[in-house]
Order: sequence, then structure tokens, then C-alpha cells
Amino acid sequence: INAEYMGSSCDWMPPKSKKNSSKDDSKSDKNKSDKKAKKNENASGKAAPAPAGGGKGAAATAPPPPAAASGGKAKSKVAPKTELTARERQAAKREEEAARRAQADLAAMLPDSGSDTDEPGSDTHEDVEYDKFGNVVKTGKGEARGGGGADADKPQRSTYLRAQGRVDYSEENAATEQLLAAARAKIEAGQKLSAKERRVVQKHEEAEQLRLQQEREAEEERIKSTTGLGSFTLTLSTFAAPSAGLRDIVVPEFSISAPGRELLVNTSLRLAFGHRYGLLGPNGHGKTTLLRHIAEGGFPLPGLDALLVAQEVEGDDTPAYLAVLQADTRRTKLLEEEAQLMQAVDRAAEADEHQGHATEGEPAPDGSPAVSAAEWEAAVERLKAVHEELQAIGADTAEATARSLLSGLGFTDAMQDQATKLFSGGWRMRISLARALFRKPQLLLLDEPTNHLDLDAVLWLDDYLQEWKSTLVVVSHDMDFLDSVCTDIIHLDKKQLNYYRGGFTEFYEMREQRRVAYAKQYKRQQNALKALQSKGTPRHEAVEAVMQQEVAAHRPAVLLDKPREYTVKFHFEEADSSAPPISTRDLSFGYPGGPVLFKDVNIGLDSKSRVAIVGPNGIGKTSLLNLLRGTLEPLSGEVNRHPTLKLGFYHQHFTDLLPLGKSVLEFISESFNVPPQNCRSLLGQFGLTGSAHTVPMAHLSGGQKARCVFASLAVSKPHILVLDEPTNHLDIESVEALIEGINSFEGGVVLVSHDAHVIAQTECELWLCENKQVVRVPGGFESYRRSLLQRMHQREQAQAQEAATVAASW
Repeated sequence: INAEYMGSSCDWMPPKSKKNSSKDDSKSDKNKSDKKAKKNENASGKAAPAPAGGGKGAAATAPPPPAAASGGKAKSKVAPKTELTARERQAAKREEEAARRAQADLAAMLPDSGSDTDEPGSDTHEDVEYDKFGNVVKTGKGEARGGGGADADKPQRSTYLRAQGRVDYSEENAATEQLLAAARAKIEAGQKLSAKERRVVQKHEEAEQLRLQQEREAEEERIKSTTGLGSFTLTLSTFAAPSAGLRDIVVPEFSISAPGRELLVNTSLRLAFGHRYGLLGPNGHGKTTLLRHIAEGGFPLPGLDALLVAQEVEGDDTPAYLAVLQADTRRTKLLEEEAQLMQAVDRAAEADEHQGHATEGEPAPDGSPAVSAAEWEAAVERLKAVHEELQAIGADTAEATARSLLSGLGFTDAMQDQATKLFSGGWRMRISLARALFRKPQLLLLDEPTNHLDLDAVLWLDDYLQEWKSTLVVVSHDMDFLDSVCTDIIHLDKKQLNYYRGGFTEFYEMREQRRVAYAKQYKRQQNALKALQSKGTPRHEAVEAVMQQEVAAHRPAVLLDKPREYTVKFHFEEADSSAPPISTRDLSFGYPGGPVLFKDVNIGLDSKSRVAIVGPNGIGKTSLLNLLRGTLEPLSGEVNRHPTLKLGFYHQHFTDLLPLGKSVLEFISESFNVPPQNCRSLLGQFGLTGSAHTVPMAHLSGGQKARCVFASLAVSKPHILVLDEPTNHLDIESVEALIEGINSFEGGVVLVSHDAHVIAQTECELWLCENKQVVRVPGGFESYRRSLLQRMHQREQAQAQEAATVAASW
């Protein structure tokens, strides 16, 4: 094995010829190995031929030592031994092990050539050398050979490269590479490309984009696979299982830790049945981890049905409405049992009609086993019981209920009948949410459910969950949603779960009171410590004395940490010049093979515009943003955009905006020429801690990647901010900071968001996408909310009437 390729990731290493097995293969010192090879040949003569019949598995004959030359003694100059260091010995051992592994891999991977010997007149070449791609670069006669090497080598080389997932560079590919190089040279020289060259360049760019996308997805999948619950530790200090009949959850003390840090320490979990809890806290502090531990049995909750909506439904041929119906496993089993019982009863009736009174145990006319009288009576009784159970759970109206849920989440009648495999990930997440609502578990856990919804669906879900009868725990950054839905708030702060009665508004007020009280208590403890230490009391004795004072005052004997507020500031710098306007004239657009989304649209924006674009998913909101940006071209009409106009664009698909292989410090420093120290200060303002500055962005969470994009927008100095669902992946504090940043920004703002609080607080004018037009909504957001809910209630009443009609007929 050539030393040049003796690493842990060995490249192409061809099998050595038997005729050359006496030569030293090491390439680390070529001159020395050549001299040694000549010396061995002079001393030993011609190498012994391989055994006859050397097919597959034949071993090479080792060359005789120099001392075995005919007759005389071989004189050899022995070099003085040099003692190797420990590090050198370890390196040599690693190289030997890598060589053995590589040789074993090649032996298993390469096809047998049929013979290990070079017979006279064969096409094989002596003293063959290869490059790391498997190309023959030199033969024994000193001939240089390129491309794929000798024809006899091509099958082996191709097999190896295919097994490694690499490309076999054939002559056709080589010609393509030459054409691509020529095209690049023309592009650099400003020359016009031929049609063939344009196709080659386009295919190459598409292949490169696909490769980069696959690398990004593979990296993100690797990150996801290493952050499962197996890497977290849940410790239950004390636990009392709920008594029979009680559905409240009380875990007096538990802790959760991640690799290298603690998330929750000696805190309690208290969930009263029928209450709806909002779980709040900064990104990365353990909210999702807590929900997953509850749902996956980390807490022993016997008899409680807990369901976490975290994964999209699997895509297959099942229609969307049927996928929702199948979530109720009890109904599904009862219907299957009903069908079996009906078959048994019908079969017995047919046999009785055919034979009068069938003989006990005699087969039915169709050959199926006969049903005895006792079995027939039991089947009829069980069938009655099954019908009663189905009626009790509302099986007759189940399909209407499932369709109503899907309709509220934005599915049209036609979409409800489509196979789940035809939907994107976001729509399949809606199906998962509909399944959970249809199943009605005793404990429903929702992690950022509004992230996958448009504003219409958020308002519907808001209204629906207000009537939820079981226990609900929801993680959300939507303050209006939390205010409407939640009866209680759980705040994850300083590794503790703190409980507040009421919605988000009440929580915000009480949290401020607690913050002030905590600061006063901390100051009181520190003053007491300083007073004792000023009198010469040692530190540990002073702490003990202060703890005794706390106990005497009926307060916890805990030395408080210094208050540290979690503060985030989003500040976007304005462009140095005024913004030229951007407008559309008779714009029409639709994707190839799809419906027309816009027809004859005329709108305009400038640096004073504050616009929120609303409408259901699939109506074309993001497409409209891309038309304004210039990444999509209209079918007809035009977009008038000044060349100097700078748009700052944000959307939640970070792989399109961030080089995930770089750190955010490298990305912003190199892209915007920002000194590293200034860059660190900027990232800190957006809530990125120092440990996140230097790791590849592929390793960051969704919230951290979002902050990277916002930080890049802050230094790009745009004329107009174009924000597509900017609140996804942000916590409450960051959403508030984003609102302040938008309101203080002097340029224009175009916003697409499902967050009613953000739309209302930024005082944006509403533009509604409907009927292939973009129209202004009079009366503001509250007027739009009322009209939307009114339409939803009317649709639900119509569906309820239809369901009642179906139930009556059933």
C-alpha cells in the first residue's frame, strides 16, 4: 500500500502485480526505495514465479532474502538503530492498521481479474502506478497514461468508485469537463456561449446546487440524530403516582440535564386536569425536551393518555380525512369488529335460508365454516353492544368532525380527499394536528403549533382550543394566542418552573412583580453578608448566618444568584440613501402547470410603507414577495425596481440564506466587512451567546439560525425589510425585540406573518391576497379578524347541519 494513501480515508489503491512483489512499495522516500529495490534484485536474482493455477485466493510468493543468493555471503551495510519516540510508535501503528484495513477493503471490493500472474503476451502492464482517483499514470516502460488507465483496470476502478459513492470519470465525462472549462473561460472573457455550452453550464450549476442541498440536509440530519432524548438525563427525586380516578399530574421534584449543562434543577411539575397551560422560556432552555420526556414515558403517569404533536403524518396513499379518522384507534377497532360480526351473521343467515336448518357444524355453501346456533346468538348480542359503543362515541358523525377539523386548518374539500403523500411537510403537520384534536387525549402537548399555520388557521385554532376540555400544554411565541387559549402560564426561568394563573397579560404583570421582589431579596442577602464580613466573620460562616435568618423569616434557605435579565435587542440600520419606490404594473403570475395566482396586480411600495400581507396558505403570499425581489419572473406585466434598491430579506428556510459550513462570525465578518469584535457585540444584542459565534451554523438550533439571519440584515442597511414569517423559531422576548426593531426602523417594511400580535403592534396596513388580486383591507386587523371568525362560524354551522343529516340517515 502506498504510504501516500495510508490515511484513515484511503483513496484508490490498486492490487500489486505478483511480478513486482519483491519491490518496496513505500513512496515516502522514493530514491531510497528505488536503490533498495535494485539491491534486492541483484542479490536475489529474478523473483520466483507465482504458483501455477493462481486463481482467486492465490498467495504471492515472498522474495528470498539477500543472504540467500547463490553460494556466497551477501554483505549488507546495517544502518544504526534509532529509538522511536512514543508518538512515532503510535503513528506507525496507526499507519499499519490503516493499511491493513484498506487492503482488506480492496480485497473484498475489487473483482477478481482471473489470474494473479502476468503471462507472456497478456495485456497487463508491469510496474503500474496509479493516482488517487484510480487513473494509471505510469507503466513499467515509463509510458504516461491518463483517463481511466488500461481497459483491464476500468472494471475494477469503476466498481471501487461506485462502492465509494464517487463518480467514474469516463471519456464522456472528461469531454464534458473540457467543454465546461471552455465555457467558463468564455464567460470570464465576456464572450457569448453556444447553446450546447449554455446547457452544460446550466446542468453543472443544477448538479452543484443539488449537491450542496444534499450536504446541508445530511448535516442537519446528523445534528438531529445526535440530539435525541438519549443524550439527556431525567432524574426523579421523589414521585407519587396519581391515585385511581385522579387525572392531575404532580411531580414534586425532578431535574433534566443535557450534555455539559443543566436545564432544570430540583423543580416541580404540576398540571391540573382541564387546565390549559402555556409553557414559556428562552430558546434552548429545555421546553421541548420537557414535553418529549412527558410524552415518551419519562415521567411514570399510569393510565394517562399523553400525546405530543411533533412529527408530520407519514405520507402514503391514505386520504387526508381518513388519516384523521384512523387516529381514533378505538373507533377503528370497533368498526373492524362490526364488519367481522356482520359477515358471521350474514353467513349464518344465508346458510339457514339455503338449507332450512343447517346441521350443526356443516359448512356453508361458500365453503366457509358453519356457525352454530350458540355462536350466532353470541355474534348478534356482541353486534348490538358494538353498535351501542359506536353510537356513544359519535361514530356516525366522525367523518363530518374530521372534515370540519381539516377545513378549519385550511384544507379545501378537494384537498381532504387527496393522498397524504401529495402534501408538503407543512401540510402533513396540519394533518397531525387534526389527528390529535380528533383523538382528544387526556393530555395534549403542542410544540409551536402555529408555526405551520397561516393567520386564518391560527385564528381558527385559537377559537377551537378555548373549548378544550382536557389538559393542554402548549409552547408558543404568539402572545395573542396565549392570552386567548391559556388558563395558566408555566415560565421556565433560572432552571425552575414557575406557575402563574391567567393568560400572558396577567403573567407579564406578575412576572415583573416577582422580578422586583427577587432583586430586593438578593440585595438584602448581599447587604447582610457584607455587614457580617466587615466584622471579620469568615465567608462560609456569614453565609450560614444569613441562611438561618431566611429560615427564621419563613423563606427558603437559598443563597440567591445575582439577577440576570435575558435581554435581546433587534436594531436594523437604515440605508445611507432614500429608498427608490418599487411597483408592479398589470402583473400576472402562476407556476408552470399550476393555476394563475395573480392577474393584473398593481401595487407600490416605498421607504414609508408598512404592509402586512395576509391570506390562506397557497394563495401566493411568498410568491408575491419573490416577485418583488426579482427571484421570480411574472407571466405578463412588469415589476419596476430601481437597480440601487436594497431589500433585506428574511424567511425561515435558513439553508437558502446561510452558508451552514461557516460560523456566524466568519459569515458576517467576511460578507459585510465587520471587525470580529464588533461582530461579537452585534451577535450578543440579537441573543446569540459567545459559544454560538464560532461553531458551524449547521450545528445551531432553529432559533439561533434565525438570529444569524437577523444580525446579517442589521448590517446590510436595506431600504426595505421583507420579512416572511419572521417570528418562527423566536421566543417571546425575541418577538418583542423584533417588534421594537421594526417600529424603530426608518425604512419600509413588508411583512408576512401568522402572528396577530406582531401585525397589530407594528401597525401595518393589511393587504389581502384573494381572487388573484391584492386588495387593501379597510378597518385594520381587528376588523379582518372579526369578519374571518364570522365566516368560519358560518361554515362550521353548515357542516354541523350536514353531519346531523348524515347521522339521521345512518
